[in-house]
Amino acid sequence: MHHLLKPFGLDENEYVLLCLVGGGGKTTTLFKLADCLKARGKRVLVTTTTAIFVPGAEQYDVLEVAEFPRFEGVAEGTVTVAGRGVNADGKLLGVDPDWVNAIYQEHIFDCVLVEGDGSKQRPIKAPEIHEPVIPSRTTHLVGVVGIDALGKAADERTVFRIDRFRAVTGLHSNGIIDADTVCRLVLSKAGIFKNTPENSRKILLLNKVDTEKDLHRARAVFRTVQDRMSDPIRLLAGSMQDGKVEEEPFSKVSGIIMASGYARRMNTQKLLMPVDGIPVLERVIRAAIASRLKETLVVYRDDSIRAIAEQYPVKALHNPNARLGQSESIKIGMSKADSEADGFMFLVGDQPFMRPEIIDNLIGLFETNPQRIVLPKYQDKRGNPVLFPVSLKGALTEIQGDNGGREVISHRCNLVYEHVIDDEKAGFDIDTLEDYALALKLARLL
Repeated sequence: MHHLLKPFGLDENEYVLLCLVGGGGKTTTLFKLADCLKARGKRVLVTTTTAIFVPGAEQYDVLEVAEFPRFEGVAEGTVTVAGRGVNADGKLLGVDPDWVNAIYQEHIFDCVLVEGDGSKQRPIKAPEIHEPVIPSRTTHLVGVVGIDALGKAADERTVFRIDRFRAVTGLHSNGIIDADTVCRLVLSKAGIFKNTPENSRKILLLNKVDTEKDLHRARAVFRTVQDRMSDPIRLLAGSMQDGKVEEEPFSKVSGIIMASGYARRMNTQKLLMPVDGIPVLERVIRAAIASRLKETLVVYRDDSIRAIAEQYPVKALHNPNARLGQSESIKIGMSKADSEADGFMFLVGDQPFMRPEIIDNLIGLFETNPQRIVLPKYQDKRGNPVLFPVSLKGALTEIQGDNGGREVISHRCNLVYEHVIDDEKAGFDIDTLEDYALALKLARLL
């Protein structure tokens, strides 16, 4: 499990004081990290400033229980657990944070790991007035949120300190916890990183990420946090129970959703039409922000489109020259994209069954050769989205009218890589009322 050290930013040559706060999974994380550090020959101290269940004998080498534990001759490659007592519930009682600071500064241990608050095994919480109890010398502060909180009602079955949680996040009684809720908890001064010591590195761990669906939900949270954070936060997702966690590998690809067309064949704003209760454009936006795209930009003409875009962590860009064709959306999107982008992925707003996995697969193929054009092929037919390298920005800027990037592609056949996708439905777009009727039927089959 040595690979756990890198995501958490644990430098082997650094004396570490790492404190865990937030929702359920902290104690598991505590001992998984301790095992990993022990395997590297580190002298590890595990303790708490609150209370944790006394660990099993297989989880430590030495157990010290005293008001102010003292240590001599700590061996390399060992885990020592310390607390000031054990209560009737079998919990190890927390030590004074000043004692933790003193032990850390004495360099008796290479790494000191501390649990700084409790959560009653709930996946998410907000700290009470007296919480969390974080040693002032903490070098790494890890805020833990269980991904299983997302989509659940904000009630006492899911949330610990429910009243504080509602006060911090603004979520009303039994409101559904979503990416925006978690973002407010993470970024609020009264939230999960409350009382962060100066110079402490903040790490957000979304735990219990076991499936692809979980991973895409985690990415939606990260995208929201990344869009709003002012101070750096390391973003991790994984399952600490399985000893698997990774730093979120955001790509350097900017996603541009072109949503400023006139839909003349339908004579209505098709992007607002609902499929399974969600507007077509909104479904595309959700897929984009749940993917590895570095950022998502939505180029719009109508204010109704802007209203949808502004509900999400995307850049909404007005296109005053939409009448000149699709090329204007391409130019506007690229002009406002991140200056460090390696590529531009152009998505259309009328593909209701686009999935984050498809976007991620295209990005992965692009990253193996960031000079090529990557596009999907559905049932022997090329489709969207299409990913262009930044080296072709000039050529894309020169196109005119409603041709999009087809002309650029046709002149550079040697750069094109086609990714065959078995799911023909993902490439389905809506151009006519008949297409829309078919989309509704396809949605019912999902």
